[in-house]
Amino acid sequence: MSPERERPQREFGEQAGGPPNVRKCPACYETFINSQLLICPKDGNLLRSESRTDDDELVGTIVDNRYELKEILAHGGISTIYRATNLLTRQAVALKALTSNLMWDPFAIERFTISAQCQSHLKHPNILTVYDYGFLPKDRPYCIMDLLEGKTLEYLVHSEGPLEAEHCKQIFMKVCDAAAHAHEQGVIHRDLKPTNIFLDQRHGREEPVIIDFQLAKLRGIDEARYSQIGELVGTPPYMSPEQCMGHAIDERSDLYSLGCTMYFALTGAPPFEGKSMIHTMQMHMSETPSADTLPPELAPIVLKAIAKNLDDRYGSAGEMKRAIAATVLKKPADPKTRKDAGKKKWWWPF
Repeated sequence: MSPERERPQREFGEQAGGPPNVRKCPACYETFINSQLLICPKDGNLLRSESRTDDDELVGTIVDNRYELKEILAHGGISTIYRATNLLTRQAVALKALTSNLMWDPFAIERFTISAQCQSHLKHPNILTVYDYGFLPKDRPYCIMDLLEGKTLEYLVHSEGPLEAEHCKQIFMKVCDAAAHAHEQGVIHRDLKPTNIFLDQRHGREEPVIIDFQLAKLRGIDEARYSQIGELVGTPPYMSPEQCMGHAIDERSDLYSLGCTMYFALTGAPPFEGKSMIHTMQMHMSETPSADTLPPELAPIVLKAIAKNLDDRYGSAGEMKRAIAATVLKKPADPKTRKDAGKKKWWWPF
């Protein structure tokens, strides 16, 4: 952050006057007021801001003489996403801004900035593109991204059940290719899961897109810039054993998360679901999931991806993609034949 944008140093979550910083878990509905937490300590879900006054006031305004904010699409853990129009090109875009109640928090600003930097390094059709970066009034950072149309993998599976094997293969070959590109650029996502794989349908066909690099890290940068002491980084049902233990991670941690996500796509549930967040993390470290409900041609791939030992997993996302591709014999299921055809589509995955 440049010197002219520096703010007084405060503890993360502390407010500089105004309404309290209120966050709520979307799963258990627990509310946290003026807390330092970004992730629910009960179930590992990203907390969502409930303090929206300044965010709502931006609707209808024009940012940097270029982007007209039309409506709020979603509130995330540290960000608010708007549907916007580029006034020069008339293109519909998504504007993602640091949520207003965190604009004084140096750690939140740093995390938002690093996330935008990570995505701006990546140019791949299956990764959400960041086009621009700037500042809203009161120096709130924002970035401009593609406005997607469709739904998340999680929503699809929950609404229609597990995917057919061929459909799953087609999705994850592209997701692995995107992950390989990110890893080649030194970016580790650290939170790959069904809600962060978006099935975009803007061009009349289903195209998986990796989204939400909020927890991503660049290889070689001090881990302290990304995480607070004692902070849980990731979502427990999809975290690698090394993440659960708080150890340093590399690209193979993302492959473990992809394996867990494939397991969910094929069975309707993650491989490990404990009685609590801690129990789930312990299961990642010590238990072997059942492969009985996995398609036989994909079971070895999923189980190799979620091996406990790093060296027993695939060495790269490219290697995992090639293993998946070797099992593909049929055409993927036609999205137009799915029973949700004709229903209203979602603009954003939250």
